Amino acid sequence: MTEYRFLKARREGAALVVELTNPPRNLLNAPMVAELTALANEAEQNSEVRVLILTRGVEGIFITHYDVGELSTLSDRMRLPATSAPGGASRMACIGCS
Repeated sequence: MTEYRFLKARREGAALVVELTNPPRNLLNAPMVAELTALANEAEQNSEVRVLILTRGVEGIFITHYDVGELSTLSDRMRLPATSAPGGASRMACIGCS
């Protein structure tokens, strides 16, 4: 199974139990969403996984909310004139990069 920065996954029979870990406040952010997407795709390809369980990886917190600082940065970027990055990538390709 792939190693992730914000997710700790373990198998328990047919279940894949995933701890969401982004201390100290366990904010959801673009890299965590990307990891969740990759893990879900990986689980979908594994016929032995029948259920995906998401749980907290920070004591007392499942997910506080989406990272407001990241949303603010995205909002600022969206107000800039539409330009392309080198190679034709749009500014949207860098959400969560900074």
